[in-house]
Amino acid sequence: MIICGFVSEYFSVENEEDYTTEQMQHFRLVLISQNRNDELNNTRRLILGDQAHDRVLTFTTSFSNEVLESWKVVKKSLSEMTDPSAKLDLLFAYSYNLGLFESWMEDNEGGMEKLVQELASAWKSLLNNHSDEELGWDCRYTKPGMLEFLDMFKHRIGRVPDYCSIGEFNFQ
Repeated sequence: MIICGFVSEYFSVENEEDYTTEQMQHFRLVLISQNRNDELNNTRRLILGDQAHDRVLTFTTSFSNEVLESWKVVKKSLSEMTDPSAKLDLLFAYSYNLGLFESWMEDNEGGMEKLVQELASAWKSLLNNHSDEELGWDCRYTKPGMLEFLDMFKHRIGRVPDYCSIGEFNFQ
């Protein structure tokens, strides 16, 4: 099992032993199951295409078109899935990789507002229409970790200049 971490409040310390109990309470974790790990790898390849295994990545404005095409594939996959936990894994993996390779946010050829709106709607539908048990996530670590990730993703999108026209990520 792999752990992916996010911090809800930033602070600095000299070394690991300097973290206080209070500071440690700001860490949010997402436990990465085998399926979640597979989806992280699959969506990375989907988004990056031919660059997926390159050590040095280059992005041009046309990368946004590849992102839009990748969303069509993910959206189709989501519509065919019946298992909410599988949808959760796919949405997390896709969103995580979109956040990781974020050049599409500010350097795009348009159409990103629809992607952001539809992605947020997919998250909202999943989170509002399924119980924790149906989602199959660990409520102690993974649920707060994913919600922290989504909040960070929302804030990142919110910092994009208005002239980029990518809209707002209203996942709740």
